[in-house]
Amino acid sequence: MGQLAKASRQVTIAPARNEEVRFVDDAGVEIVLTSNDIRTRICENASDREMAFFMELCRSQRLNPFKNEAYLVKYGDRPAQNITAHKVLLRRADNHPAYDGMEYGITVCVHDQNGVPTVMNVQREACYPALGEQMVGGWCKVYRKDRSRPFVNELSIAEMGSGQSTWKRMPGVMIVKCAQAAALRAAFPKDSMIPVRMVATLGSACTWRRSHP
Repeated sequence: MGQLAKASRQVTIAPARNEEVRFVDDAGVEIVLTSNDIRTRICENASDREMAFFMELCRSQRLNPFKNEAYLVKYGDRPAQNITAHKVLLRRADNHPAYDGMEYGITVCVHDQNGVPTVMNVQREACYPALGEQMVGGWCKVYRKDRSRPFVNELSIAEMGSGQSTWKRMPGVMIVKCAQAAALRAAFPKDSMIPVRMVATLGSACTWRRSHP
């Protein structure tokens, strides 16, 4: 018994390794992203697997998290989400020679005098429903100069809404942003733009480089 107690007192836990990835972002700036950076500046409660996935996504997609181009968000014990900033998708599309603009708006449900519902896509400068309308989704059309038809995406608030404070405050803005992102990814698949919302699961292609702790 005394030997077991002595052995247990001698057990020490090795400090966590500080892993890193290096890459160049869209602006030509060399980025060094470490697991310590994520713990202290981005998402302190992320698991090692979630950090590894986020680091590899930033490296492969050239996303600079220190300029708010990518986020790692984790609520409680739920899986972390990797989020690409909306501005990144717009910037990359705008720099593509084939990009020819886009149209977007919200999807609303309107009932007539007999209570019969009609769902329609509307295009306005504001992303909120008019009086008597119920907002149920968002839509976007992305045009390319080298394609005869636009890339269209329609999303439902019921499916996309996370229930977090931003979605509660401005659901119209959020659902339109998600629709724009989905349509842009469909229009420019070779640019490998990652989804606005993606649940983190570790991929087999993830590689880390050891740095000094």
